[in-house]
Amino acid sequence: MHPIDYLVLGLLAVLVVLAVRYAVRHRGRCGGGCAGCPHADGCRSPKKRDPGTK
Repeated sequence: MHPIDYLVLGLLAVLVVLAVRYAVRHRGRCGGGCAGCPHADGCRSPKKRDPGTK
């Protein structure tokens, strides 16, 4: 294998680690697409606040 191959494999490994880390940190959270969600009526996500209230 050439040195560029090791560089590409290293980059792919870093990207996989970052993707797994992101997935673990955001586990169980809603994706935000409530229109197609069968559980939208019981969603516990925070509702948008009225900009006029503080």
